[in-house]
Amino acid sequence: MGRHSRPEELASSSARKPVGLILAIIALLTIVVLLLWWFLRDSGTPEPASPTTSSASASSSASAQADECALIPVAATDGSTSSEVAGILSASGGCNRVEAVDSVSDAVVLIAPEGEDISAQLDEHSLAAQASPQPVANVDGKTLVAHVLQPHGGVGPAQTEAAEKVVSSAAENYQESPATQTESQSPQLAPADTLFLLDTSTAMQSAKDAAAQGIGDAATHLTQQGKQVALWNYSSPLNPGVTEGFRVNIGFSTDGGAIGKSANLLGIGGQPLTREAVAAAVANAADRSRATGQPAHVVLITSGTSDQGNIEAVRQQLADSAVELAIVHVGDQPADQELASVATTTTHANPSDLPQAIAQTSGV
Repeated sequence: MGRHSRPEELASSSARKPVGLILAIIALLTIVVLLLWWFLRDSGTPEPASPTTSSASASSSASAQADECALIPVAATDGSTSSEVAGILSASGGCNRVEAVDSVSDAVVLIAPEGEDISAQLDEHSLAAQASPQPVANVDGKTLVAHVLQPHGGVGPAQTEAAEKVVSSAAENYQESPATQTESQSPQLAPADTLFLLDTSTAMQSAKDAAAQGIGDAATHLTQQGKQVALWNYSSPLNPGVTEGFRVNIGFSTDGGAIGKSANLLGIGGQPLTREAVAAAVANAADRSRATGQPAHVVLITSGTSDQGNIEAVRQQLADSAVELAIVHVGDQPADQELASVATTTTHANPSDLPQAIAQTSGV
């Protein structure tokens, strides 16, 4: 006969089922909480860095800043103004340390009066200047320019780079000082046979069309007044076998229209070897002047200078002839102050007003 459950057993079995379910839910929740704690335990507020870690970080930052600073030794051609100019450069030096030294062989910046030829001193110590000098001070009525020298001996690239920044900053401060804010009194050239010397280096990219227009207009006006005109262009040689940086496009001619057309066809590229081109152009204009017995002009349209030609030779050529040099500087590159010192007139122009500047400089 089958076994029958008693009422007490049924009640006990029914009571155990809810208790077991509750225990299972509690266990599951406990596991979930533990898992959440495990994954989230590292997401709270980070522990403060130890003094050793903070000190190392600060030391690393200070070291990085120190690496950006440099010693900038400054010498002067006359041996007497280096300390004074070093003090002026220090005001623009930031964290860099500017010091006066006695010998140019120890310097990264060489100070000289504007227009002074420093090639002999550089050659004596087998040195070379990095770029065109910039005016940074006026001492005893003389404008002093700073030549940044290329790395040499104990002077490294970092010092040269720092010196370029310091000199550029000092030059900006000098140009903005009240002493230099005077109106230019450059004389106006009278119309004459004119050689237009056009910079076609890469820096002239944005100004080339305006320069060609200005040259064409000025050439046409000059030939209408019975003058002859010529066109040369220059930049560093771009083709194999070419050694000179200047090119004769059109010799002295009465065809002003051809000058403008030729200028429009010129390409752009290379570096502005300005001094080499000016020396050759002045010599050519001097030959023209001697042949005609009349004055001649060289009108230079330039973005700046990247070579280190002998300015004194150009100065002597101009003094020995009836040639005048007129400069139209265009763009943001530093002007060649040494070259400007031998010019009759120097004008700075933006590409937008370049045609008018060329016309005025040419005397038309």
